[in-house]
Amino acid sequence: MAKYHLTSKLRTTYHKEYPTDDYYLEMSKTATFVDLFEALDFGKDVYEVIFGNSVMGDSIVRERLFEILSNIMGCDYEYIYEKWLAA
Repeated sequence: MAKYHLTSKLRTTYHKEYPTDDYYLEMSKTATFVDLFEALDFGKDVYEVIFGNSVMGDSIVRERLFEILSNIMGCDYEYIYEKWLAA
């Protein structure tokens, strides 16, 4: 996995990590990992952050982005996942 930062865009990062998954085309062009973490922190809809609406959603995409976020933050995936469950 390449080195990413909290300011990395979700869409660009996802496409780099999973180039054969066209789901990146449905993702927000502007959302960053900061936005994703803030959504978790404030109990917002993560699918709205990732896809720009809460209608579109895919748990595989969410899980993959959570994994990348946990790597960026240097924490366990479970920490990120538990924040999402608590929201």
